[in-house]
Amino acid sequence: MNTLYTTPIADVVRLDGGILKENWTVTKLYDAQLVKDHLKISQEWQKKEEQVLILVEGSGVNTMAKACRDTLASHYDNNEPNAIALLLRSALSRVIGTLLIAVKRPKFPMKLFSDEQKAINWLLTHK
Repeated sequence: MNTLYTTPIADVVRLDGGILKENWTVTKLYDAQLVKDHLKISQEWQKKEEQVLILVEGSGVNTMAKACRDTLASHYDNNEPNAIALLLRSALSRVIGTLLIAVKRPKFPMKLFSDEQKAINWLLTHK
């Protein structure tokens, strides 16, 4: 798997079915500007896609500031992908993911997973 693009917080690869997998490379996220930079770069790439299916591998993230969560929620108010699957394998990252979704329920399908293949299968139902 070759990296499609890199942002300040993730390396992104394309999986079968056109899924964009974001492998988040940070463990602590306090700087909302890094999130904004990530979203700006990602959005430029996503404009090239017919459908946007995103798999976020965020298991390594164990701290995310409220400003970062708010930035993500605000961005997706105006830029809707077809679906996002959050792959969160640790209990702590699942708590963060649950908070992220609870901040503001997205208008598009978003679901937490601990199994990558189940996440991929679910995303493919949203093509």
